[in-house]
Parts: sequence; structure tokens; C-alpha cells
Amino acid sequence: MKRTMTILTILAIMTSSAIAHEHIYIPKHPKPVPPHQVQGGLGSAPWIVGGMVGCASVGLIGYGAYTANTQHRELTCREANMIVFGCLVPFVGAYIVDAAWKADPSLEAKCKAKP
Repeated sequence: MKRTMTILTILAIMTSSAIAHEHIYIPKHPKPVPPHQVQGGLGSAPWIVGGMVGCASVGLIGYGAYTANTQHRELTCREANMIVFGCLVPFVGAYIVDAAWKADPSLEAKCKAKP
């Protein structure tokens, strides 16, 4: 199960990275900016945040559909949090959530208590 979540997270990160890379593309010979002018704007921040949100949503939908069809159950809070944090903190987010759940088993009960 962890392997499938890791693969889905990596695929979602690669997709969002590809989207962000298309926006961040810098031409080989950029137009020089005079030193007295400041370049403003948000830059690539909206694309990075959008990629993270897209990664999390696609990962949750994809893995939710996978578990619903193969194991006939809903995602647990632990699995959902591993997917979301795997997108927010690439490559280590899922391991951080897993370690937190192992350190405090009452987190699952707290998550189930919410409607």
C-alpha cells in the first residue's frame, strides 16, 4: 500500500513540476533590465502552490478510487494525510506523517471523532 501511495505521489509531483517548469522557462537571451528598475510580480509562486494543491487533490482522488475498487473501503485519515503532506513536502512528507502516527496512535481516534 505504501508503495502505491509513493508511486502516486511521485507521479503527481512530476506532473506539477512539469507544469511549473513550463511557466518558469527563461529564454536564452533575456531582455536586459536597467539596474534602477525593480522587477515585481509573484514569479512562480502561484504555479508552485497550484502544483501542490493539484498534486494533493489528484493524489487523493486517484488513491481513493484505487482503494474503493480494490479493497472496498474509504481512505483512512492516516493515508489521506500521507498523500497531502507527500505533496506539500515532497519525498519526506509521507514519512513525517507516518512517524507522527506511529508516535501518537490517538491521532486516528481524534480524526474519526470529527464528522
